[in-house]
Amino acid sequence: MQPSHSRCPDARIETLRQRHVALDHAIAAREAATRTDDPAVKRLKAEKLALKDEIDRLNRD
Repeated sequence: MQPSHSRCPDARIETLRQRHVALDHAIAAREAATRTDDPAVKRLKAEKLALKDEIDRLNRD
């Protein structure tokens, strides 16, 4: 059985975009409060990039 988001890709894309924006804000806040080599910032950036890649993939399908 496939996840429900596969039946409604537009809703899935919108959810991913919202999470992407939230991560962008979290990264900016964290960078302003800590040093730039903070491992948490690196993890957030990796997650943000993964979301962007998934959004791009869904838009191509």
